[in-house]
Amino acid sequence: EIGGLSRAIHGTNAINLVEKIVRTRVFESTYWRQYCFALNAENLVDRAAALEFMGGVCSENNKPTPFLCLLVKMLQLQPEFEIVHMFIENEEFKYLRALGAVYLRLTGKPADIYRELEPLYADYRKLAFQKRNGWDLLCMDELVDELLTSDISCDIALPRLVARNVLEASNMLASRESLLHQELAQDSDEDSLGELPPFDLDGHVDSVGPKEPEKKQDYDEMKEERGEKRKKKHKKEKEQKKKKKSKKEKKKMFIKGLKGGALSHAENGTNKKSVVDDIEEQNKVRASLGLAPLRP
Repeated sequence: EIGGLSRAIHGTNAINLVEKIVRTRVFESTYWRQYCFALNAENLVDRAAALEFMGGVCSENNKPTPFLCLLVKMLQLQPEFEIVHMFIENEEFKYLRALGAVYLRLTGKPADIYRELEPLYADYRKLAFQKRNGWDLLCMDELVDELLTSDISCDIALPRLVARNVLEASNMLASRESLLHQELAQDSDEDSLGELPPFDLDGHVDSVGPKEPEKKQDYDEMKEERGEKRKKKHKKEKEQKKKKKSKKEKKKMFIKGLKGGALSHAENGTNKKSVVDDIEEQNKVRASLGLAPLRP
């Protein structure tokens, strides 16, 4: 410890990792006096989660950003590694993750830095970055690459980082597998199940059989499954044809019934008319004979 107050980081007080002129501007800033002066480790998480952008110093007056103020406060507090690990593992608040990544790059051991930051290459979320003369968009994986390969980040000179191959040679760090390699491994695992036999447009299995005898069981199961699907499809088509046919027949019967009813009504009308005519003729004859007329 130095002065009995803080741990030595890279042989010096952690706060000295930030240049004196930058520290002075941070301590004189309004954000530091209002939010960071009496901040503790618990409240630091809330402040970091409320960040809306990141950066070092901005504007012509080299005004420190809230991100830089919180980073200096972390160097003062020196939280435990478990807390920093929690910052980096947090997926909900991206600026909280970025703050933990930059702090670990400043204070962490080389093996821990590679081990904790390299998984963040899979994080492609965009970060608003305020520069001296404007704004820029920076993805999380770009920030990680900057921390692992550059000497300066957020206007702070980064400590020298041991090359990865040196750590691998000394068995302090395992070899890194890229995400592309993992995806290729997953694809190879899926291909190891064997190629399925080809099917024609009707769902019938071609004459080509399984390439390996030990996969015959999978081949037979696939063939049986396709056969059942084909049977269900044909059964469904037959049912639909029957329904269409029954609907057509019902429609024909209905139209035929309407026509038959109209004809029967017409025939009944003609018969009734002929009967009335006969009664009138008979009444004429009966009237000439002096008999009472017939009623229809």
